[in-house]
Amino acid sequence: MSSTLQILMDLLNGRQVSALDGFTKYNTVRLGGLIHQLRKHGFDIQTQIVKRKKKQYAVYTLWKELLIFTTKVIIYTPVHG
Repeated sequence: MSSTLQILMDLLNGRQVSALDGFTKYNTVRLGGLIHQLRKHGFDIQTQIVKRKKKQYAVYTLWKELLIFTTKVIIYTPVHG
């Protein structure tokens, strides 16, 4: 499974992703570039800058839009083929 797909799956499952995750879990030092590619494909990925001990880093999360109609719950996730 590619790094981009692994990142997307974690984001879709509600996990936050940081540069440290990119290096340790996804084996990439280009997390920002992979996030950019996912955004180009229509995924609404939010960036939060975290500051700790005079250092800062980005944490990424995916915005999932819930649409509720009567008794149905539909989770909208863009599909690109």
